[in-house]
Amino acid sequence: MTVAELLVQNLHERGVDWIATLCGHGLDPLLNAARQAGLRLVDVRNEQSCAYMAEAFGRLTRRPGVCAVSSGVAHVNALTGVANAGFDCAPMLLISGAGAVATRGRGHFQELDQVALARQITRFSASIDVPELTLFLLNEAYAKALATPPGPVHLMFPLDVQVAQARGPKVVAVSTSTSRSIMMRSDLRETAHGLADAKSPLVIAGSGVFYNHSAQELLTFCTDFDIPIVTPIWDRVWSISRARSFSG
Repeated sequence: MTVAELLVQNLHERGVDWIATLCGHGLDPLLNAARQAGLRLVDVRNEQSCAYMAEAFGRLTRRPGVCAVSSGVAHVNALTGVANAGFDCAPMLLISGAGAVATRGRGHFQELDQVALARQITRFSASIDVPELTLFLLNEAYAKALATPPGPVHLMFPLDVQVAQARGPKVVAVSTSTSRSIMMRSDLRETAHGLADAKSPLVIAGSGVFYNHSAQELLTFCTDFDIPIVTPIWDRVWSISRARSFSG
């Protein structure tokens, strides 16, 4: 089994059944492995669409959408959707192909520090340079994508690592369910006192309400105490915003 086949198998075990992609340099082993494993490849016209598709999936399902793009400029193009996922706290995984580790620094095709570029707008960005660390890095990426707050993560997958033979310990996949955030008792007391003293309280609800499944509880609380709710324009609070509007 190659490392590309191992990574695809692990993605499948995590519930991934499709990958948004635009074929290009450094992707052949990964895409061939995906086809052999029965994962659907959704081919797009440009890398922006590819990343936005994965981001939309993450926003709708709370599970990381997966997209794979080529190296260099293709990676740069995909970062538009990654940045948007960062702003919207949408879990997604970007996999970028790359030239071989063995030829890094020697001017191979569109050589670029893709990890550094993605690090500024992701929760986690790393290069899989050692075959034995593939599942370790994938597991860490998934954990960061599903943390609080969730968001985009990136793995660069060099060509020679993809075709290497897989060996090493199996890493257990993290759960794709999002956990509820727990507020400390002192924070609850401070919030309660603040609400009691407020003359015109207002709740500003962000995407965290959607991702930790607390929309109904927040709606019930604000309904019982007649507190209006507002949501920033891009935040994911559908069940609140469409359930009821409040007047102050």
